[in-house]
Amino acid sequence: MPADATEVRGNPGIVQLLKELLAQHDVATCSETDWLTAENGVRITGSVWQHASPPGTSNLQLDFYLVLDDGRLLIESVGGVGASRSDAVMDGFRNFAQGSLHVLLAALFDVNVSSQVEVETWNIDGRPRRVTIGGMNVRLFSDVPWEPPTEWFPVVRLAIEREILSGGAHWFRCYYAQFNSKPAAVEALLDNAHWPAVAEAMSEYGWPAKDEFYSVRLFAFIQDA
Repeated sequence: MPADATEVRGNPGIVQLLKELLAQHDVATCSETDWLTAENGVRITGSVWQHASPPGTSNLQLDFYLVLDDGRLLIESVGGVGASRSDAVMDGFRNFAQGSLHVLLAALFDVNVSSQVEVETWNIDGRPRRVTIGGMNVRLFSDVPWEPPTEWFPVVRLAIEREILSGGAHWFRCYYAQFNSKPAAVEALLDNAHWPAVAEAMSEYGWPAKDEFYSVRLFAFIQDA
């Protein structure tokens, strides 16, 4: 994982798609080598990593990097799958748009996407903080209708409110995946780093058992109230 922006190299194709995606939300950017810079000074780029895939499929990871106004590097990663590399890239962008993009637009670019995010005030370590929460991004490899659980999030919120956080911006991502009725992945990240307390809270939640693969992912941004 890169420590700062000097270690990041964007992929030109991903950067162009990212520029077009931001333009659709009226965020104008100018190109600077392999980075985009918005009018508010936020810099953003993206890269793609190909994973080993069965013949006739493509499985990859898209990494999006944003440099905040305090110089810290925010990293948000999503997966993409498809019959080809281009299909997988577009699937990854849809995954990003559904789960993370609107949070970043609201928190960093002051774009009104109130229909796509929830903005709440949480009392974290006795201090009111503004939390912008994206929609729960669910992936289910089945045609059978299924209502994903939501009761796990209050459990996670309680763990977060007990955390000691410095002032300023923070971001977190929660991810749970299950296959054959067994956990396949449990991940909680705070400011790009593993977050054991929240990962433990997620693990202890009674996730419904399913034979088919499913995953639940959520991204949120914390700011001073």
